[in-house]
Amino acid sequence: MYSVVVVGAGPAGLMAGRALLNSQQKFLIIDKKDRIGIPLSCGEATREEGFLELFGSSDFPFVKNRPKRFEVRCNTLVREFTLGYLMLDRPRFEEHLAKPLKSHLKLKTECQRVEIKSEGVEITTNRGKLKAALVILACGCSFKLQKQLKLIEKPPLVIPCYGGIFSGHNLNPNTLYFSFDEPTWSALWMFPKDSNVANVGIGVFPGAKQSIKDLFVSKIRKLKLKCEQEYAGVFPTSGPIAKTYADRVLVCGDAAGQVLPGIGEGIYFALKSGKLAGNVLSLIHI
Repeated sequence: MYSVVVVGAGPAGLMAGRALLNSQQKFLIIDKKDRIGIPLSCGEATREEGFLELFGSSDFPFVKNRPKRFEVRCNTLVREFTLGYLMLDRPRFEEHLAKPLKSHLKLKTECQRVEIKSEGVEITTNRGKLKAALVILACGCSFKLQKQLKLIEKPPLVIPCYGGIFSGHNLNPNTLYFSFDEPTWSALWMFPKDSNVANVGIGVFPGAKQSIKDLFVSKIRKLKLKCEQEYAGVFPTSGPIAKTYADRVLVCGDAAGQVLPGIGEGIYFALKSGKLAGNVLSLIHI
């Protein structure tokens, strides 16, 4: 019997776990993946101001670049903003978050069902059942559990994305590039990690006529970049879900739709909401 079970070992779940470390709660973090931080499935950019708020410093080896400008294009319209960003090596960042949590992690464990019972919460996984007094759902863009708990009637709108780590760019390393393309209903990002390597990806909105991979390949071919690593994923874009809590359950991060709509920026929101969820449950005496 655990005081708290955290479902998901991404930024939100790991921050919740770090917040629970200083409490008296017996807690466990479960995740279906084999390894923390793998696979990569995002643009790896986060705002420096929010990162400093949470960690007090950005002087870490997993911080690869510190762009100060954000350029947004839509057809011929171009706007530039002065914003401090950090480009992360996200797998190494998540490994850093998980370092003090090794004894509380159980990987290769997929949550299949969460049931509220009179004596607590029963969590059914592919490796058996767990019991907890309280649960934090930080399970990313899978909304099956939220539907089971009647927190949503239907899943929020999610945008599929496809991208990778590419070398050989000629971008200004001090600028993050984001462009909307109306004819193809897509949004392309090019985020330099240094003077040679960039995280490049594309999100496709409902109504697109071309497959996301075909569209991405056609754009990459024009840029003449060399692929070092590919990834695929989705991000919610319709805002927070209607209800982010149930009896004995809190939902945070992507699982709660807590992502900046339009551009899918979610790392800060996952970190902040995960920390808040962990702080709240650490105050409860069980």
